[in-house]
Amino acid sequence: MISDGPLWFTVHCRFQPNDALIAIIEAIPGVEWVSINGKYALNIAHGKMFPADEMKQEVASRILEFIGEPKQ
Repeated sequence: MISDGPLWFTVHCRFQPNDALIAIIEAIPGVEWVSINGKYALNIAHGKMFPADEMKQEVASRILEFIGEPKQ
């Protein structure tokens, strides 16, 4: 059976996000935090309604906005 629903890719985090970052990321449609073996990861939807490159860019830009751009 073929589904029009989103597929998911998982991004494992190397850090434990705080509540503020969790809320910022969860505000993106198609993104959810999950716990895998006690560590945080993001499930990011992709498919017709959620183009993969745009989803990755949105997550990355929200994280950079939250932590601030690196100083040069």
